[in-house]
Amino acid sequence: VCDATGACGALGRTAAAYDRGRLYLTLLGTLHVLDMRAAFGPTPVASVPVGLVRDLVVEGSLVYANGVAHRTAVVAEGPDGTWALVGEHDVREWVKGVVPVGPWVVYPEPGRLSIATRQ
Repeated sequence: VCDATGACGALGRTAAAYDRGRLYLTLLGTLHVLDMRAAFGPTPVASVPVGLVRDLVVEGSLVYANGVAHRTAVVAEGPDGTWALVGEHDVREWVKGVVPVGPWVVYPEPGRLSIATRQ
């Protein structure tokens, strides 16, 4: 994705994820959602400012974006198809290596566990 969009360089590779026919990628602090199932090529669905992002994970209608300041932005698709920033977690590295346990998500770190409720 980085090479195709030309977003490589001083800021590193673009954070991207693919889920259910949609491509999610961040460019210059904005999360872009593209529908890849359209007959005439990718169709832009939404653009939501989230800041500079290192990692991205999609879970259903939620997108978790690890920012460079160790905060995780949470972006959600509403029932009407609009996308918006709905909050954030201050759990460092939320996206990497999380394990869902009931209504919580657990992230292991050397010597400790971070536990947070899911949004």
